[in-house]
Amino acid sequence: MSVRLFYAVPAVLFFFFTVSSGPQISFDTKVFDCGVVEEGVKEPLKAHFTVGNTGDSILILKKVRPGCGCTIVDYDSVIAPGQSRKISATVRIARYRPGNLLKTISVNSNAVNEENVRLKIKAQIQAYISVSDKFLHLGDVSNGDSLKNITLTLASAKKGLKVSKVIFKSDDRSADKELSFKNDLPLVFDFKNSNTMNQDGMYHYELSIAPVHTEGHIVKGTIEISTNHPKKAVLEVRGQID
Repeated sequence: MSVRLFYAVPAVLFFFFTVSSGPQISFDTKVFDCGVVEEGVKEPLKAHFTVGNTGDSILILKKVRPGCGCTIVDYDSVIAPGQSRKISATVRIARYRPGNLLKTISVNSNAVNEENVRLKIKAQIQAYISVSDKFLHLGDVSNGDSLKNITLTLASAKKGLKVSKVIFKSDDRSADKELSFKNDLPLVFDFKNSNTMNQDGMYHYELSIAPVHTEGHIVKGTIEISTNHPKKAVLEVRGQID
């Protein structure tokens, strides 16, 4: 019995070292957070991932592919044992709308521990002016006398933001003939300025829009809010008079 164990132990050790040897891949991070960036920025985002080889033989990055054409990657494909290199990426975001951004990079290598890895690049694109609601109901003909003003919160990094005009533009111009207004409808509003920056680094403003009375017609359109922001002269919100 003891003789069998004597031969079995080296066999197990040989199997263990055989499996564990070879190139092994490691990353300083698999998620690179670019933080908050302002919309319309022309400079691309830049992300860097440090790739290490903790194994005992050459690590080869066979394929490093971004998830879309807006991302370009640069890297060294061969990494010696105990060494590290970088995968650098640039992401063009000039045409992206405000919101959360997530891009991926697929890495395929000869690593024995993790052959396929997905890296992520995150960012939050901040609007010049963000609005609390994306769709507004401007009226309800069923109880017109009890209508209340619609209140929006506008947030911007600009101090002293002002609103000079609010207009409703219907999608169907032919419907204007049946309504009490022609073409664009100027809306009555009240705008409260703010001189205090919130913890999010933004100034918050309150825009109150008076309801609209119609005669049983439902009209959908765009609400254009004219501002003094140098990069966002007109803020658009979808709306409906019903």
